[in-house]
Amino acid sequence: MFRRFLPVLPLTLLTLGPAAMAGDDRPEPWRLISQDIAATTSQCIGRPETPLCAVETLLACFQRANQALCRMVDDDEDQYAEVFSDPPESGKYLAYRIVGPRPPTERGLDAKLLVEQQEVATGKPVGSAPVQTSLFKLRRQADGSWKVTGWGDPSDME
Repeated sequence: MFRRFLPVLPLTLLTLGPAAMAGDDRPEPWRLISQDIAATTSQCIGRPETPLCAVETLLACFQRANQALCRMVDDDEDQYAEVFSDPPESGKYLAYRIVGPRPPTERGLDAKLLVEQQEVATGKPVGSAPVQTSLFKLRRQADGSWKVTGWGDPSDME
């Protein structure tokens, strides 16, 4: 039976391309956060059960100007009071993708995620705005949830 598929195997590998043969190390696909929950990729905003869910909750906090989301994942959320003095800017969405995890190197730190993000005008495609890369540092809480302990430019955070 295997012999019947043997001639097809090389063609299949060529069709899939070099990434399939060497292992696919491309970044994840772009995910979206908008003010419209139905147009948002994440299903766990507001439930920081994983490091990714905690990061998505913080990103949604800013995109939606919803300080309650910040309180869920950041103990120093009061620093954002000035940010949320104006209503959220409509007509934009946040595109983001996880570029990769980073091993935690600091005491008390449980995870790091490297994230590319861009704020895009509604109706414009992903890639039409400048990309910013941020490193998020996270800590697991006693109740199993995750908190963001810091984020910023990766060169300042390593």
